[in-house]
Amino acid sequence: MTEDRILAVQALTPRQREILRLVARNLQVKEIARELGISERTVKTHTDAARRRLGVATSREAARLVTTYEAEHGIVPEGHRPPGTMDETLQPAASSTREHLPQGKVSSAPVRGDLQARLDSLNPLQWLALIVAVAVVSALLATGLIAAALGAMNALQGFLRAGGAI
Repeated sequence: MTEDRILAVQALTPRQREILRLVARNLQVKEIARELGISERTVKTHTDAARRRLGVATSREAARLVTTYEAEHGIVPEGHRPPGTMDETLQPAASSTREHLPQGKVSSAPVRGDLQARLDSLNPLQWLALIVAVAVVSALLATGLIAAALGAMNALQGFLRAGGAI
């Protein structure tokens, strides 16, 4: 990264950097606006100003510059954490399966808070897909239960027609 680009990234406002980090996470303008509680127009204003300051054509390129700069300089924005570590507020109480892990490292074993964290990070389209998947699985389970009940009723009816003798 050139010295000019470094100075340009350093000159961005905290809000511009925050929005570009969200762009880097592939969020759309509408999603960024909703997450930050601001209007879509405000998001566009911040991204346009950041693009001009950085001298790039797209918001994605501006986001790449910011994330590259922060990665190269070891900057971890407040409320963010590098991959493979856990924020202390999210760390579960020590358990026998996790005591041997170094502080701040995540094991592949499931943690109670992981599901909630993953659900919180879903965008609206992912929520819709999750709801549809749950509905399909529920419908399949219900169909299977109904088929089993009908089969049991037919067997019982055949047994009763035969006189109930074994």
